[in-house]
Amino acid sequence: MQYMYVQFGFIALCFLIAAYYKKPWAALFTMLADFFLVIKQSNEIGVTIFIAAHACYIIRFGGSRKLLPFCFFCIFPAGLLMWVGSNFIDLPPRISPYLIFVSVVYKQFFIMSLYTAISGYLKNRFQKPNGRLIVAGMLLFAACDVCVLIYNVSSGNLSQTAFKFIWVFYAPSQLLLALSARNYGNRYPIKK
Repeated sequence: MQYMYVQFGFIALCFLIAAYYKKPWAALFTMLADFFLVIKQSNEIGVTIFIAAHACYIIRFGGSRKLLPFCFFCIFPAGLLMWVGSNFIDLPPRISPYLIFVSVVYKQFFIMSLYTAISGYLKNRFQKPNGRLIVAGMLLFAACDVCVLIYNVSSGNLSQTAFKFIWVFYAPSQLLLALSARNYGNRYPIKK
């Protein structure tokens, strides 16, 4: 039980690091999402707030808001999945139709934030240390999300093993993303 407060405290520390480097928004929404996921254990609210965190990453990594509308293309299919899930499938008690909907929307935002991170790195949009921290952080974040998916859709030893690895990937991902907010000035210029 006390472990969840340590987990949340670590995410709060990551928020403080990002705020110190003047890029607090994604870390703030991540901290709020984790409050609901870890402390309140309200998956629906937590995943919904995580969408805002990834919207902030898309803007930060992509350099503009132009890519955000593409994230909303999945709302109709997500709504259809929610309707099918609520009418034709016996869902486990921990998975509500709304959770299916918001998870599909979240995945679209996550995929776009991962895309903007990797494409920004490949196009030398970031300073050298920042780009490496961003890509490493987002890849660890993706590994964490795979573990969350396995935990929620499987059972037995596979589910428990995936659960144990969630924070193994998640904690360093958040620290790297927070540290990537640092401005290195001219020491590591962007390549032209």
